[in-house]
Amino acid sequence: MKKGITATSVVIMVVVIFILVGTISVASYNSVQNAKKLVFALEISNIQEEVDSFVKESEDSEYPTTQNTFTLDLSGVTSSSLSQFDGETKDSNNQITLYEVDLSILGIEDTEYGNNLREKDIYALSLETGKVYYLEGVKSKDKTYYTLTQDLIDIKERNEKEDEEETTSSAPTITTDGFLVNKLSNGEEEIYLSNIKAEGDNIKTFKYELGIIPEETAKSYFSSNGKSINRDRLKISNDTKNMTLYAENINGEYTIKHCYYYPIIPEGFIASDIKGEDKVSDGLVIYEGTEKVSTDADAKTTRNQFVWVPVDISEFKRTAWSNNAPTGTISSSYTEPYSYNTSITETNDLTGEYAEYKKMKESVEKYGGFYIGRYEAGSETQRTNVANGTTNMVVRKDAYVYNYVGWGPSTTSVEGDITYNSLNQGKGAVELSRNLYEASTSVKSTLIYGVQWDTALRFIADEAHNVNDSSSWGNHSNNPDRTTVSPNSPAKTGAHENWKAKNIYDIAGNVREWTMEAYSYNYRVYRGGSCNTTGSSYPASSCYGNNPSLCSSNN
Repeated sequence: MKKGITATSVVIMVVVIFILVGTISVASYNSVQNAKKLVFALEISNIQEEVDSFVKESEDSEYPTTQNTFTLDLSGVTSSSLSQFDGETKDSNNQITLYEVDLSILGIEDTEYGNNLREKDIYALSLETGKVYYLEGVKSKDKTYYTLTQDLIDIKERNEKEDEEETTSSAPTITTDGFLVNKLSNGEEEIYLSNIKAEGDNIKTFKYELGIIPEETAKSYFSSNGKSINRDRLKISNDTKNMTLYAENINGEYTIKHCYYYPIIPEGFIASDIKGEDKVSDGLVIYEGTEKVSTDADAKTTRNQFVWVPVDISEFKRTAWSNNAPTGTISSSYTEPYSYNTSITETNDLTGEYAEYKKMKESVEKYGGFYIGRYEAGSETQRTNVANGTTNMVVRKDAYVYNYVGWGPSTTSVEGDITYNSLNQGKGAVELSRNLYEASTSVKSTLIYGVQWDTALRFIADEAHNVNDSSSWGNHSNNPDRTTVSPNSPAKTGAHENWKAKNIYDIAGNVREWTMEAYSYNYRVYRGGSCNTTGSSYPASSCYGNNPSLCSSNN
């Protein structure tokens, strides 16, 4: 099977330690959706706990329900939400029977949901499993929540942890509800940061500034600059779609909060405004360099390019896939971060993977996403065997794919540290990816982690791009578009417009992608299938372990 480092194998990760001046943001959608999920998580968790307590203390096995029963038809539930009903017995019509929860018996009032304002605006109980369901469901992105799931529990626990940390800190606390968009009749938008609050003792300064003020200079900057905040809603500029909030108390303790509406554009890169590619939902593209390019064709072939993948941090996890949806039940054999030497720990990390993974995750959480290569990693000269050695690597259209490259060594070197060479071809995929922007002060590049691959699949998965069977949109042996390339041979990068999703090319098929994920001891994982496998057997979501030093073209 063909392997390589690919566009999806090279990820630009904006690290938290640098000073960045530029257009940045996190889409308001994530903030609003997270807030909605948190409200539902807290409410249904409380109701579930009260129901469990009532049933446990009841001497006559009573339930806190009314006499009203409801039938829920699971045929109308999306595949991404069906697992929430595991354990329930369904009748021949794929329906389950539930009983209305009597919130008054539990002493619960003033709920956000379950107020009988609509037909399904009801909390109901399964007498079979004891689970509480909200019949209408709470829609969030591509998933609807009906009951208390693990990711809702994670959101609740993270909120409780943040609350606990805030109570032990003497610095001010800054909170917002994220961004609101007001669409005007002329088609333009007004964007507001809403419900802005600074809480704490003896706060003397509460200011804001359009744009991003670096953390290390914020105190000195806001001592004489910035605008005072005297209301709970602030309008941001259409040109500078980001904002910095700053609060300081009389003791000189301060808090700075960066609010991102639009993906952060690293220094030394420029966002594309060609053919509407600046839309996050369509796959925002950035190019190397600071000067605009005249045409899309010129940009694609002359500059390295990357696509922004927005992240809901509560869903930033590795996963197994079924029916084009994440199931969240990936095998325990797949791990990351990982060390060859099992005695190496996070505090004794000789490979750098623990530290790199931690920085990557911190960056994703802070900025709300990461950049993934728009194209498979390419070589300016065609690689025909392992003896080609290390060649220049690019992330551009119409390059030869960078194949005949291993992940790294099959054995450890001194004291468990790793040199990432593969056989006699020079640097392996790990080092090539890390070295792409080694000297940069604004970005760090790495080989893609499994969690980033799965998050990118969540971003692109839709009716036209089935990640669990990518036959129709990837360079696989059973794709009808294969008439444009040689059978069983990898095409050049970005060879066919039908082989892209959200502006990301060849994440399915062509050559397989090495990742930082590991399978069992001493095996590394590659993803995405190849040009000589079918998209049904080896789709974009596939993952398989292999010897990390392997760097042949077909095996």
